[in-house]
Amino acid sequence: ETTTLGACHMLRTLLAHPGELARVRVDRSLVPNAVRESLRYEFGSIAPVVPRFALEAVTLHGQTIRKGDMVLLSTASANRDPAAFPDPDRFDVGRDTRSTVTFGHGPRYCLGANLAMQELGCMLEALLDLMPDSARLVESECAWEQVGLMRRPLRFVVDFG
Repeated sequence: ETTTLGACHMLRTLLAHPGELARVRVDRSLVPNAVRESLRYEFGSIAPVVPRFALEAVTLHGQTIRKGDMVLLSTASANRDPAAFPDPDRFDVGRDTRSTVTFGHGPRYCLGANLAMQELGCMLEALLDLMPDSARLVESECAWEQVGLMRRPLRFVVDFG
Protein backbone atom coordinates (compact mmCIF):
# COMPACT_ATOMS: atom_id res chain seq x y z
CA GLU A 1 0.00 0.00 0.00
CA THR A 2 2.86 2.41 0.66
CA THR A 3 3.94 2.39 -2.99
CA THR A 4 0.35 3.04 -4.11
CA LEU A 5 0.10 5.91 -1.64
CA GLY A 6 3.47 7.21 -2.76
CA ALA A 7 2.23 7.20 -6.36
CA CYS A 8 -0.90 9.18 -5.46
CA HIS A 9 1.09 11.74 -3.51
CA MET A 10 3.72 11.94 -6.26
CA LEU A 11 1.06 12.59 -8.90
CA ARG A 12 -0.68 15.13 -6.65
CA THR A 13 2.61 16.97 -6.08
CA LEU A 14 3.57 16.98 -9.76
CA LEU A 15 0.12 18.21 -10.84
CA ALA A 16 0.33 20.97 -8.20
CA HIS A 17 3.67 22.06 -9.72
CA PRO A 18 3.03 22.11 -13.50
CA GLY A 19 6.37 23.76 -14.25
CA GLU A 20 8.24 20.90 -12.61
CA LEU A 21 6.01 18.34 -14.31
CA ALA A 22 6.83 20.01 -17.63
CA ARG A 23 10.57 19.69 -16.85
CA VAL A 24 10.15 15.94 -16.37
CA ARG A 25 8.09 15.64 -19.56
CA VAL A 26 10.89 17.33 -21.53
CA ASP A 27 13.74 15.48 -19.81
CA ARG A 28 12.84 11.92 -18.84
CA SER A 29 16.25 11.49 -17.20
CA LEU A 30 14.73 13.52 -14.33
CA VAL A 31 12.20 10.75 -13.54
CA PRO A 32 14.26 9.02 -10.79
CA ASN A 33 15.01 12.33 -9.10
CA ALA A 34 11.39 13.50 -9.50
CA VAL A 35 10.37 10.37 -7.60
CA ARG A 36 12.84 11.06 -4.78
CA GLU A 37 11.97 14.77 -4.64
CA SER A 38 8.24 13.95 -4.53
CA LEU A 39 8.84 11.63 -1.60
CA ARG A 40 11.04 14.21 0.14
CA TYR A 41 8.53 16.98 -0.42
CA GLU A 42 5.28 15.15 0.31
CA PHE A 43 6.18 12.20 2.55
CA GLY A 44 4.88 14.00 5.65
CA SER A 45 1.38 13.62 4.21
CA ILE A 46 1.86 9.88 3.85
CA ALA A 47 3.51 8.97 7.17
CA PRO A 48 4.27 11.97 9.38
CA VAL A 49 6.20 10.16 12.14
CA VAL A 50 8.17 6.97 12.66
CA PRO A 51 8.13 5.35 16.13
CA ARG A 52 11.47 4.21 17.56
CA PHE A 53 12.80 3.24 21.00
CA ALA A 54 15.84 4.87 22.59
CA LEU A 55 18.74 2.41 22.85
CA GLU A 56 20.41 4.50 25.52
CA ALA A 57 19.60 7.50 27.71
CA VAL A 58 20.15 10.85 26.02
CA THR A 59 19.52 14.47 26.93
CA LEU A 60 17.99 16.59 24.20
CA HIS A 61 17.15 20.27 24.71
CA GLY A 62 17.29 19.83 28.48
CA GLN A 63 14.95 16.82 28.50
CA THR A 64 16.09 13.29 29.27
CA ILE A 65 14.97 10.46 27.04
CA ARG A 66 15.47 7.25 28.98
CA LYS A 67 16.66 3.99 27.48
CA GLY A 68 13.57 2.17 26.19
CA ASP A 69 11.42 5.32 25.85
CA MET A 70 9.45 5.58 22.64
CA VAL A 71 10.28 8.57 20.49
CA LEU A 72 8.47 9.70 17.36
CA LEU A 73 10.84 10.80 14.62
CA SER A 74 9.60 13.16 11.94
CA THR A 75 11.09 12.23 8.60
CA ALA A 76 8.94 14.98 7.09
CA SER A 77 10.70 17.53 9.26
CA ALA A 78 14.13 16.07 8.47
CA ASN A 79 13.33 16.21 4.75
CA ARG A 80 12.49 19.92 5.11
CA ASP A 81 15.66 20.77 7.07
CA PRO A 82 17.15 23.92 5.47
CA ALA A 83 20.64 22.78 6.53
CA ALA A 84 20.24 19.73 4.25
CA PHE A 85 17.95 21.19 1.57
CA PRO A 86 18.25 24.84 0.55
CA ASP A 87 14.79 26.41 0.17
CA PRO A 88 13.22 23.17 1.48
CA ASP A 89 9.59 24.20 0.91
CA ARG A 90 10.19 24.54 -2.83
CA PHE A 91 9.50 21.48 -4.99
CA ASP A 92 12.40 21.07 -7.44
CA VAL A 93 12.85 17.91 -9.54
CA GLY A 94 16.48 18.90 -10.18
CA ARG A 95 17.38 19.15 -6.48
CA ASP A 96 20.13 17.00 -4.94
CA THR A 97 18.04 14.42 -3.07
CA ARG A 98 20.85 12.24 -1.70
CA SER A 99 20.24 13.41 1.89
CA THR A 100 16.56 12.42 2.07
CA VAL A 101 15.54 10.16 4.93
CA THR A 102 12.18 9.12 3.50
CA PHE A 103 13.20 5.45 3.65
CA GLY A 104 15.21 5.75 6.86
CA HIS A 105 18.95 5.66 7.30
CA GLY A 106 21.68 3.21 8.25
CA PRO A 107 20.55 -0.10 9.77
CA ARG A 108 16.91 1.10 9.67
CA TYR A 109 16.96 1.82 5.93
CA CYS A 110 13.91 0.27 4.26
CA LEU A 111 14.75 -2.99 2.50
CA GLY A 112 12.10 -2.26 -0.13
CA ALA A 113 13.28 1.29 -0.93
CA ASN A 114 14.95 0.46 -4.26
CA LEU A 115 11.98 -1.59 -5.43
CA ALA A 116 9.54 1.14 -4.38
CA MET A 117 11.52 3.83 -6.23
CA GLN A 118 11.73 1.64 -9.35
CA GLU A 119 7.98 0.99 -9.24
CA LEU A 120 7.25 4.70 -8.73
CA GLY A 121 9.57 5.55 -11.62
CA CYS A 122 7.75 3.09 -13.90
CA MET A 123 4.40 4.52 -12.80
CA LEU A 124 5.59 8.06 -13.52
CA GLU A 125 6.92 7.05 -16.96
CA ALA A 126 3.52 5.48 -17.78
CA LEU A 127 1.68 8.56 -16.53
CA LEU A 128 3.84 10.83 -18.68
CA ASP A 129 2.90 8.71 -21.71
CA LEU A 130 -0.79 8.54 -20.81
CA MET A 131 -1.62 11.88 -19.23
CA PRO A 132 -2.15 14.88 -21.52
CA ASP A 133 -0.45 18.19 -20.77
CA SER A 134 -3.89 19.59 -19.92
CA ALA A 135 -4.42 17.16 -17.00
CA ARG A 136 -5.25 18.89 -13.72
CA LEU A 137 -6.00 17.63 -10.24
CA VAL A 138 -9.50 18.57 -9.09
CA GLU A 139 -8.49 19.13 -5.47
CA SER A 140 -11.99 20.22 -4.43
CA GLU A 141 -13.34 16.76 -5.38
CA CYS A 142 -10.55 14.78 -3.74
CA ALA A 143 -11.05 13.25 -0.31
CA TRP A 144 -8.43 11.79 2.02
CA GLU A 145 -8.51 9.63 5.12
CA GLN A 146 -5.98 9.04 7.85
CA VAL A 147 -5.34 5.35 8.53
CA GLY A 148 -2.86 4.93 11.35
CA LEU A 149 0.19 6.87 10.25
CA MET A 150 -0.81 6.85 6.59
CA ARG A 151 -2.88 9.37 4.65
CA ARG A 152 -4.60 7.81 1.65
CA PRO A 153 -7.10 9.02 -0.93
CA LEU A 154 -10.74 8.03 -0.84
CA ARG A 155 -11.31 9.96 -4.08
CA PHE A 156 -8.53 11.18 -6.37
CA VAL A 157 -10.00 13.13 -9.27
CA VAL A 158 -7.89 14.14 -12.26
CA ASP A 159 -9.45 16.07 -15.14
CA PHE A 160 -7.70 14.99 -18.33
CA GLY A 161 -9.13 18.00 -20.19
